[in-house]
Amino acid sequence: MDYLAACHGDCSSVDKESLEFFKIDEAGILDSSSAPGRWASDVLIENNNSWLVQIPANLKAGQYVLRHETIALHSAGQQNGAQNYPQCVNIEVTGDGTEVPAGVKGTELYSPTDAGITVNIYTSGLDYKIPGPALIDGVPATVEQVSSAITASASATIGSGSSGGVVTTSAGGAVTSATTLVTSTRAAATTSAAETTVASTTAAQTATTTRTGDVAAQTLYGQCGGMNWGGPTACAEGTCTEYNPYYSQCVNA
Repeated sequence: MDYLAACHGDCSSVDKESLEFFKIDEAGILDSSSAPGRWASDVLIENNNSWLVQIPANLKAGQYVLRHETIALHSAGQQNGAQNYPQCVNIEVTGDGTEVPAGVKGTELYSPTDAGITVNIYTSGLDYKIPGPALIDGVPATVEQVSSAITASASATIGSGSSGGVVTTSAGGAVTSATTLVTSTRAAATTSAAETTVASTTAAQTATTTRTGDVAAQTLYGQCGGMNWGGPTACAEGTCTEYNPYYSQCVNA
């Protein structure tokens, strides 16, 4: 899912709690004929961990926060089991558009009881409802996805507050995978319309491992088992807990 929020000035100094996000892109399950199905996240991975997003052509010029969000549903069969991985980047839109759609504050985008938040994905024929507010008028649910190369990069800035799903390590021999958000833009017919490629690495797909000798151990919240899993099965922190035959995760006891 992708959202925009108008900063009404400089995004680098905006109060993040005041941002109101409106949805411009969404994709969920693509084929539910067999569990756990084929999802938009599979397409993202296949396309070099990139996702094309179309910026609305009638958007008012100014600075915006683009929020790209993946929700991991492997343990969403129980309440509070879904894991959200939002990443944000500041962008500037130019052109003669006039619209700034109404949005929703980040703390109000989802509820634990939403159909797309608490859901058992290990069921064939799943009719999945994408959570969050509806798409704004005049945009497609998603654009055609193709593999994209990274043209620019930047270091992620970690805000204050709860660490949520962020994985950190302090061991000297740790091998880490940095969380990054990179974008490239491709101009469309007008200067305010563009396709933005958002490539992200998240704890949902990229595991950070700590090595002790020749044995790799998974970090907290990383995958440690499941059908056809070939990665680490021991946890550097926490206990490897099985949620279903497809997925086990290192979690605190």
